[in-house]
Amino acid sequence: MISFTPNEQDCQRATNNVETTNEFVFIVDCSGSMRDENKIGYARQSMMLFLKSLPLNSYFNIIRFGSSHQSLFDQATVIYNEENSKKAADLIKKMDADLGGTELLNPLKWLGEHPPQDGRSRQIFLLTDGEISNVTEVLDLCRSMSKSSRIFSFGLGKSPSRSLVKGLARSTNGRFCFIPPSTKVDTYVGQQLEKALQSSITNLEIKWNLPIQVTTAPKTLPPVYANDRLIVYGFINDPSVQFDHRIQIELFSNQHKLAEAKITQIPAIIQNQTISRLAAKALILELQHSKLPPIQRKGSGQARFQELNKQDEKSIDNEKEEQKKHIIDLSLKYHILSPYTSFVGIEKRRDGNNVGMVLREVQIEISADDQHLQVRRSAANSFVRRESRARQIPMDVDNEEFPSGDEDIVRYLIEKQNFDGLWSVDCDIIQKLTGKSLTQFQYSAQKELIISAIIIILLETRFSSYSSMCSGIIQKSKKRILDLLNKDQNQFQSLFDGIRQQL
Repeated sequence: MISFTPNEQDCQRATNNVETTNEFVFIVDCSGSMRDENKIGYARQSMMLFLKSLPLNSYFNIIRFGSSHQSLFDQATVIYNEENSKKAADLIKKMDADLGGTELLNPLKWLGEHPPQDGRSRQIFLLTDGEISNVTEVLDLCRSMSKSSRIFSFGLGKSPSRSLVKGLARSTNGRFCFIPPSTKVDTYVGQQLEKALQSSITNLEIKWNLPIQVTTAPKTLPPVYANDRLIVYGFINDPSVQFDHRIQIELFSNQHKLAEAKITQIPAIIQNQTISRLAAKALILELQHSKLPPIQRKGSGQARFQELNKQDEKSIDNEKEEQKKHIIDLSLKYHILSPYTSFVGIEKRRDGNNVGMVLREVQIEISADDQHLQVRRSAANSFVRRESRARQIPMDVDNEEFPSGDEDIVRYLIEKQNFDGLWSVDCDIIQKLTGKSLTQFQYSAQKELIISAIIIILLETRFSSYSSMCSGIIQKSKKRILDLLNKDQNQFQSLFDGIRQQL
């Protein structure tokens, strides 16, 4: 087993300090079930945070799905600029759960048919209450997209499909999160967005430099992100292989060496199999999630082409059986559960007396995976649904009074941020935030830079408990200010030091 945790400098060095152009796609469930518990209202809040956190010169899109799917833009992604940002904000403000049922496969298929261009990576944020039926087909599609796309999935409400939400993230090296009912979604989205904005290293390859065949798990190494740990396991079937001090394990990216691990002492052979079981689990997951090549069906009705189709089908079936057998063998050898094996528990009783056993019925919540078991909801639930519609969160704050609570102020400032990361709010807002008029802040810089610096410092100090929501917009704003100061770090630091002293 070997682990690698790159920092930001490692990622920059691996990419030759060239910024990767990212694509960000927000896929939101707008089916009727999203009205319950005001999930659609919370989704709108999170989408506004998503929009405001996007880096300049990135590409983005918003896709709504239900019985059908609707994309904000005709292209898979478009450049993030002022015009497109305004279109997205207008869509978010009026978005509703009005698309009927839930069909997730088609919007993902559309994205799969329009992969990101070379040199770009795609980050997908998917919010759903998980009520779909074809989970396996959706996950198979996502696995085929995993080399260029990563999915951050969020399960909303009481009973999302755990297999769907977890599977979407695991099959694409993303992350998943379950959000309890009546909980603000943007806090969770902000945490994951911070991860998505980090630098990454792709096209990784490991060289074991051993005189024997090593099976690597995972076979294809996923992208590794700054401050995230990559763990790789190596299987050697020959226990008699000899290790010595000359062995070094190397990690490469695009044929450039990133790191190496040298064995400085002969390792002891541990018999407790803890690492072996972890490695077996990783290999089982990879085999389980691997996608076999599709059968290439010929359009001709001639007998020789029909025979070729049968041969292809037979070959695929044989591969499936071999894959299944490999999983079972690993599962039995290392005592790791798999889809084809199970543990059997046996309880031995001496008296064998079952007298006094009591039948106890326990109420459970039905998952979306078992929709066929659901019954008609009561009139009380209908009332809750109507009430939740009435309590939906308004997104248009242009004519609202300045909020009083800290959390509401943070959301207000997020929405007021310009597309480029700066703020150009009224002087009255600065007065309410700081107790001082803008003219009292003495510094020789553009008005927008002073206002933005004031808000950034307040978000980092007074509103620091909401850092998970603010991280992306603060990072974006600081980068914009630095660019406008011709990347002069001294002038940048002087601006913020001067404002801090006057607050």
